[in-house]
Amino acid sequence: MLDAAPSVRNPLLLLSYGQSNAEAHVAGPRPSSPLLEDRRVVALASGMGLRGHLYGADGARRSRRGDFYRDGRRLEEHQVGSVHPLSDHNIENSSILHAAGSVLVGGNLFEKVYVRAAARGGMRLVGRPSPKNRISGIFRLSDGEISPLFEDLLNSAEDLVQIGAQSGEGMTRCYILFIHGEADRSTKFEDYWADFLDMKRRVDAHLAGLGLDVHWLVTQSAGTDHNFGGNDWEVRKGAIHPDVRSVPNLTFLGPLYPYALDDFIHHDAEAKALIGELAATAIREIDRGRPWNGPMPQDWGLLDARSACITVSSDTPLVIDTRHPYDHFGFSLAPRIRNRIVAVDLAGPRQIRIRFEADIAKPIEIDYAFRHRFPDTQVTARPMAFGGGQIREAWGEDSVLLPGKTLHKWLPGFRITVGP
Repeated sequence: MLDAAPSVRNPLLLLSYGQSNAEAHVAGPRPSSPLLEDRRVVALASGMGLRGHLYGADGARRSRRGDFYRDGRRLEEHQVGSVHPLSDHNIENSSILHAAGSVLVGGNLFEKVYVRAAARGGMRLVGRPSPKNRISGIFRLSDGEISPLFEDLLNSAEDLVQIGAQSGEGMTRCYILFIHGEADRSTKFEDYWADFLDMKRRVDAHLAGLGLDVHWLVTQSAGTDHNFGGNDWEVRKGAIHPDVRSVPNLTFLGPLYPYALDDFIHHDAEAKALIGELAATAIREIDRGRPWNGPMPQDWGLLDARSACITVSSDTPLVIDTRHPYDHFGFSLAPRIRNRIVAVDLAGPRQIRIRFEADIAKPIEIDYAFRHRFPDTQVTARPMAFGGGQIREAWGEDSVLLPGKTLHKWLPGFRITVGP
């Protein structure tokens, strides 16, 4: 639960950028909560309102103003201004940004929150030639040109800062929630990270010119459910890469595999609300000068010929969550490895022990919440990521949006190598 801030701050600019889970996909209906009725969370009315601009396969921008309703009827253009409260947004859309903004104003952290998404499903960070879509990347297109989605992100920030200033509500702080990775599942992490840093530098410089202090919240995508390929993707390794965690104005919010799916890859309405509330909690901590640290694998190696140990850096002890069981709590070996895991347990407050059937004669790769779904893999049908896990910190905060639910910090997915 968000405790009250010492003083209410000026309005906040809150943006999301990425693929469909960054607000392009509609999952609903949104949860019923008084916080979500707060009219101090507003979005640009142009395009699709909260969801930003949509584009056709030919790259042409679709013109439809807003997606706002009142008493079950869609509001006409003359009934909305340049911005409009998200409490009137289409109730069939549960929004991460709406959830985050509502919790922040409800907790008296900011007097108002301006939000906007720049996202599209199936788009790489840097596009490749596509016979179906003119827009193939969210940062650059296949020909190297800047993507309209990237321009939308910058233009939306400009518009909202100007609107706020005209209303006497100057903004100095901006958070960007980055939810991306599915389309780049075959991209090498080093290439992806170089493009991400190029993109981020451009965004930071542009928003600094608007007088904004920018902070990024990045996530690790959940991957697919049991019907598709899983989530053993190179780009997901970035969550634990030291280069990622060393960027000054960037924080790893957490992995998304613990949050339920609406279909094979998109999060459902409840999940979006919880992700949004977790983002608001992280913003609260960062804005108060406190770090937002989740559990991270820190060191690993063999204990003996048939067991390995992973030491995890975490603020509170590790626990095994029992709500969505996975084999060996989410640890696995690739089928090509001629060995198998026979047991996993917590060997200490921050240590995970893995036992194997046979001696480890040469280095092997151990995966956690990082798994490929092979055709002959036995699966459990459920609306969760196929490559999930059960290990998190003991830390938890009661959800203010969804009574009975709790926010947690989960161990991200990873692949490590151990051996003699």
